[in-house]
Amino acid sequence: MENSGIHRANSDIKDMLVAWMSENNTQDWNIGIKFVQFQKNTPYHAGIKCSPYSALFGCDARTGLTSSSLPQEIIERMQSEDDLIALIHAPASFQSPASPGPSTDHQPTSSEPCDALPSSQLPASPELSSLALLAW
Repeated sequence: MENSGIHRANSDIKDMLVAWMSENNTQDWNIGIKFVQFQKNTPYHAGIKCSPYSALFGCDARTGLTSSSLPQEIIERMQSEDDLIALIHAPASFQSPASPGPSTDHQPTSSEPCDALPSSQLPASPELSSLALLAW
């Protein structure tokens, strides 16, 4: 017997992925699926009274460079995606002499992204299991 809810969810994902691939002029569905996953798992869901992402990880999803652990000084100096790529390949090129770079003993604060909750702390909900269909 076919489950119409699962069929509808799969159809939605397929439609979103096809739209993403068209908008980005690419056939790399394996990259696009990550964007679709984020779009599906971050909106509020009335059944679980939070987003599937929040239910799974215990915090709201964060996006953009300003929510990253990059120092604000470096973020302000970036002008394009090329700057971000350069930073990834040569981090020293974006460090100022007074800024030695990120510390390796950094401890996250409450305003930083959370760690995943242990499975024993996840809410037991059939809606959650069907909504968090593409868990990170």
